[in-house]
Amino acid sequence: MRRFASILTLLGIGLISLLGARPVLAFPSLPSSFYGTVKVNGANVPDGTLVQASMYGKIITEIQTQTYQGDSFYSLDVPGDDPDTLVVEGGQDGDTIIFIIGGIAADQVGIWKSGTFIALNLSTSSAATLVPAQPILTLVPTETAIILMAATATPLAMETQSIPTSTVLNLGPSLPTAGMPTTPTIPVATNLENTPTVSSTTNLSIGIVIAGFILFIILFTILWVIIVRKPKVE
Repeated sequence: MRRFASILTLLGIGLISLLGARPVLAFPSLPSSFYGTVKVNGANVPDGTLVQASMYGKIITEIQTQTYQGDSFYSLDVPGDDPDTLVVEGGQDGDTIIFIIGGIAADQVGIWKSGTFIALNLSTSSAATLVPAQPILTLVPTETAIILMAATATPLAMETQSIPTSTVLNLGPSLPTAGMPTTPTIPVATNLENTPTVSSTTNLSIGIVIAGFILFIILFTILWVIIVRKPKVE
């Protein structure tokens, strides 16, 4: 019985260690940021022209240009790559970044380095036509119509009790009502965040717990059968 108790103790310790195991996650690196003017054939580009960062033949990120103090400007954050995945999400220290202005490669290139903010003016000389500028995305507040509920009393003959009648008035911004305070419209922002998904780490942890519990039950059953069937020594 002492041997059986020792085996159960070891199994319990192993199960606890298995349940406490967690996969090690790499801390995401800081992006490598670039900013500066954008010129094609020595002239500014239309606002909304895409400036893209390409690495390993893949577009990593992009931004739209805007005019600032008479020049076309861009500001771009190039994310870092996650070494734990097979997909290229960004760069690593020393990687070369190719910048593309409206579909035309810039004469300048960047070197990716985590946590840097580098001034790099982009320019190119080409007879090719730029990809048409995209509309600059801005969040427009949504105006909500104001509905006013006004109750009026209509008297009836023969001293009958008055019955209130509800009247609905739709007061838009262009039809102010005299003597009545206006209520400011409330901007409504659209939530652009993605719906959170179930973490793969959580699924892996649940699978480890289930596998460890099943293993413990199987080993316990085998040991119990061995002890029960063992002939007793008289």
